Amino acid sequence: MQANQIENNLENEIENNLENKIENNLQNNLQNKIENKIENKIENKIENEIENNLQNNLENNLKNKIENKIENNLENKIENNLQNNLENKIENQIENQIENNLQNKLENEIENNLQNNLQNNLQNNLQNNLENKIENKIENNLQNNLKNNLQNNLQNNLQNQIENQIENNLQKQFTKQFTKQNRKQNRKSK
Repeated sequence: MQANQIENNLENEIENNLENKIENNLQNNLQNKIENKIENKIENKIENEIENNLQNNLENNLKNKIENKIENNLENKIENNLQNNLENKIENQIENQIENNLQNKLENEIENNLQNNLQNNLQNNLQNNLENKIENKIENNLQNNLKNNLQNNLQNNLQNQIENQIENNLQKQFTKQFTKQNRKQNRKSK
């Protein structure tokens, strides 16, 4: 009876120990399993976070790169546009300046030519007028001289003719009288 009691006690103790061991093992296994699950979950979460962070960082980097590239392109485009506009403005100003200078030069040249032409025309007209006046005066003088000469010649001719006529008449009369007197004298002499 005592042996059975001891055996039972021993069995109970062994069973209890086994149960305790099994329970401990099960509990440990379960705890390990849970811990592993939790660790895996945490690890996955961390991995996911890291992956998300990496992805976000990569996206942000790409986004920043693209934004920077777009911004640089826009800046370059704006700068090129401004530079082109400035160059065009300067070029237009230079062209306008050259055109204005040429136009002013041409206008001045035309004005000078017109003035010179006008002055030359006036001078030529004045000279021609003076020459014509002088020629007319000379011609008038010549005509008057010629007229006077002709008139004088005609007058002299007439006067000479008259004088000659008178002289001839006087001479005839003298001759006639002389002849008559000679006859008388001759008669007396006889």
